[in-house]
Amino acid sequence: MAIVSMGLAWINWGLSIVGSAVFVRFMAKKQRCGLPALVATAYLGLGTFWHSGLSASAPLLVATPKHFLEKEIGIIPITETIFHPFNLLLALAVLIFLTIIGPMMHPKKGDEMEADPSLIKEASFESPAKPVPAQLTPALKLEHSPIINLIVGISGIIWLIWYFGQKGWAGINLDVVNFLFLIVGVLLHWTPASFLKAAFEGGTFIWGVVVQFPFYAGIFGIIKFSGLAEVMANWFTLIATKSTYPFIVMWYSGILNYIVPSGGSKWAIEAPYIMAAAKNLGSAHRRPL
Repeated sequence: MAIVSMGLAWINWGLSIVGSAVFVRFMAKKQRCGLPALVATAYLGLGTFWHSGLSASAPLLVATPKHFLEKEIGIIPITETIFHPFNLLLALAVLIFLTIIGPMMHPKKGDEMEADPSLIKEASFESPAKPVPAQLTPALKLEHSPIINLIVGISGIIWLIWYFGQKGWAGINLDVVNFLFLIVGVLLHWTPASFLKAAFEGGTFIWGVVVQFPFYAGIFGIIKFSGLAEVMANWFTLIATKSTYPFIVMWYSGILNYIVPSGGSKWAIEAPYIMAAAKNLGSAHRRPL
C-alpha cells in the first residue's frame, strides 16, 4: 500500500488520492490486515511524497513562463528541481524508509481491526443515459458521439509529441501538466456527455477547496503589496545565517502548511519574503524546491 500510494503520488497527487482509495478497497477485501494501518499508509503519498514528483506545485510554477516571481528568480526548469539528483535521491530514501515503517505500524496478530469484506461495495461510474433515437437532435448526437473527443484528444497528443520533441523533459511545467491530464480525461471518457458528467460530479466534491483559493490569493496580495514581505524578509535575515537559513525555512514552512494546506498557494504566499531573505543572506541558489 505504501509503495502504491507514494509511487502514484510521484506521478500526480490526484492520481494517488483516487488510486490509493481504490487499492485500499481491494486490499481490505482480499487480504487479512488491519484497516487503520492500511488507510494510514494509503495517505503516505499525499502526506509525504507528492511534492517531490511531477505534480509538485512550486517547481512546476517556477518552470512556467510569466510566473509571478519571474523577474526575481527567472524561469527554473524541472531539471534543476524535480529531476535534480538531490531531490531524486531524497525521494528514494523517503520511499524506502516509509515502505519499511508501514508494515511496522501494523498491530500484532489478533489485535488488528479488519474490514468486513461483505460491506465493501464495488465502486462504479454510471455513464449518462443516451436519449432514445427519436429525441436525438444534432447537438445530442455530438454529445454522445466520440467524434469531438477524438478530434480534441488526437490534436492534443500531436501537440504534446511536437512540444516534447522540441523541449524534452525539461519542458514540463504547470501548463503542460494540466493540458496533459485534460487530454487524458477527454480520451478516457470517450464522449463529451460522459466527460461533462464526470466534471460535474467531481466539482461537487471540491467546492470547499475552490472557496479557499481566493482567500489564499488575498493573503498573497496583502503580503506582497503592503510591504509586509520586506518586513518578514528582514526578520529572517536577522535570525538566520547563510548556513542555518535552509533549516529555519524548512521548519517554518512545515508549520505554515498547517495554516495553508496547499503546496502551490503556500509557495505563492511565502515566496516573496523567503526568496528576498535568501538573497539578503547570500544563500539564494538553485536547489530543489
